[in-house]
Amino acid sequence: MTKKKRPAQRWGYVFYEERGDAPAYDWLLSLPNNIRTEFTNTIEAVLLGDNPPAAYLLNRWHAMKKVGKVDMGGYHEARDQLGETNYRLFCRFDRAAAEVEELRSPVLVILDGASKPDRNPMANTVYERVQQLWARYFQPERRCSEIDFPPVELDSSP
Repeated sequence: MTKKKRPAQRWGYVFYEERGDAPAYDWLLSLPNNIRTEFTNTIEAVLLGDNPPAAYLLNRWHAMKKVGKVDMGGYHEARDQLGETNYRLFCRFDRAAAEVEELRSPVLVILDGASKPDRNPMANTVYERVQQLWARYFQPERRCSEIDFPPVELDSSP
């Protein structure tokens, strides 16, 4: 018997936002245009796939796990590197957003970003902050920007 393939579910994306503060969006805008473009291309590639939560893009998109003393299971990071600096954009999928009246679609929540010197660990405080942002986002009324669907568009100013 052939197993029927479920139709691909359309995923959108949102930025965690509270009282006009969107850490990931602001962080992305602070980056050089070429790095910002790589991140938007990565997010677009993930969301246009058949099953975004299972997406894997070598060296660009990774499911996280326990990092030091911080369990980052369930989170994902988009990655880029320029010279001796590594850039990370932290995200988490919210399948339950499809049941939230304002969203009505599963979304990738873009939480925050950070950079670090190559071959050095990210500070645990960065991971703890990302977890705090997720906890603040994941309320009955989600704290986020309006839902968008790919292609991802960000202000392209330098």
